[in-house]
Amino acid sequence: GPAPPDTLLTILSTMIERADGLPVRPGRVVMEDVSRLVRRLIVGAACVAATPPLLYAADTADTELEEVLVTGSRVRGAEVVGTTVVSLGRDDIETAGQVSLDRMLKELPQNFDLGVSENSRAQSGGSGNIVYGNTVNLRGIGPYATLILVDGHRVTNNTRSTDPSIIPTLGVERVEVIADGASAIYGSDAVAGVVNLIPRRSLDGFEVYARGGLAEPGDFSETLLGAAWGAVFEHGQVMLAYEHVERDNLRGRDRDFFRSDQRDRGGRDYRTTRCNPGTLVIGQTTYAIPADGLTAGNVASLTPGTANRCEELTGQDLFPEQSYDSFASTFTWKIAPWVSLVGDAYYSKRDFYRNSPWSTARLTVPQTNAFFVRPDGFEGTSYFIDYSFEDELPVNDAWGFAKNWQVTPALRFDLGGNWQAEAVFGYGKTSDDSTQLYGINNGALNAALASSDPATAFDPYGLGRTSPAVLANLADQILLAPTQ
Repeated sequence: GPAPPDTLLTILSTMIERADGLPVRPGRVVMEDVSRLVRRLIVGAACVAATPPLLYAADTADTELEEVLVTGSRVRGAEVVGTTVVSLGRDDIETAGQVSLDRMLKELPQNFDLGVSENSRAQSGGSGNIVYGNTVNLRGIGPYATLILVDGHRVTNNTRSTDPSIIPTLGVERVEVIADGASAIYGSDAVAGVVNLIPRRSLDGFEVYARGGLAEPGDFSETLLGAAWGAVFEHGQVMLAYEHVERDNLRGRDRDFFRSDQRDRGGRDYRTTRCNPGTLVIGQTTYAIPADGLTAGNVASLTPGTANRCEELTGQDLFPEQSYDSFASTFTWKIAPWVSLVGDAYYSKRDFYRNSPWSTARLTVPQTNAFFVRPDGFEGTSYFIDYSFEDELPVNDAWGFAKNWQVTPALRFDLGGNWQAEAVFGYGKTSDDSTQLYGINNGALNAALASSDPATAFDPYGLGRTSPAVLANLADQILLAPTQ
């Protein structure tokens, strides 16, 4: 049956005191006391509903959690509406089996690994990836739709996407990923989501780390050496971390699946007709140039509908050769009970060298060419030849570096009542540089194709009659792409 009035009064008084921390006068429960209890219960229920499962801890754990920062919300400790934060902690980072953060993040199912990366520049934005960096491409929306943060603040970049490897793995406490749109909080560059790299502030001691890997001996290897030191003291902390990574290139010829002819795997033959000898193209009809070259003496052997086919990507790297040097630090100093000086800094330099395939082109061969061969029945003044400069011109390899650094100090004020104010200043610089020395000089090539002098003409018929002096001028286009 119903509890006696004095018993109910005692229960209600106890609930108010435990929820609010303020005593109730013996024998009295006024409306103000009940109102406090209701407010506490509502707030408590809302906090429980908004707390993600990963943040629960056992009641018996003898651990005090001072603060929880969740990426993607302006309210401290509040979960993001409509999504779940994927958090990768120190244990996940150390057991991931990857030498840098960018490759670790590739393992996330939400990350589209076929986007702009060190081994692919085919997607939108790929032309801007001149230093062959890895980007985070959540949901495959594009590299510029995922925002990279460091400890909740933006990083300096040169309008290109940020490679997460700017922070050494030893200097990262955890990585938080919002794999859904967060543009309402961060802006249009977070349409696909946010990746927040949170540097370490809890390291108290010294760590040394080494890792090596080898695939198909002689084909591919990578090594990592790193060290980190940190100290946690009464009024703050400091952390320093450094890593060096060496990574070989992986040549396409070292993997049998990297070829255009996929018919034996149930696919199609995607080999190019730009070979050496090449393929003559008149209108929509192709003619395979004979293996010993095309001359007036064997022109009658041209067969309509035939074509020479070969691998266009011969010699290309699947992964470029790369080396990383990265440094990160954090510091915290409690100046007064209500104000702290905090900050983080990082420096990273990544060098790369990428082997390129042989240059190819569709040549326009006019009848003025000194070696011109007129097929039977052809009455035009020019035709096309799909051609490869294999063994004639140097390959147009690319090399360069990506350098990033930033220092971000901040003053954090405790305003009381769980309110904080923070003043953040960030200063840094991003520099990219890519060099290629042997691009095709189209002006010189077209002039050589039109020349009627055998000494200055280019031979596109597979007989190797082009003079070395002419060849020396055909691949002299220099590409210097320094970007800051």
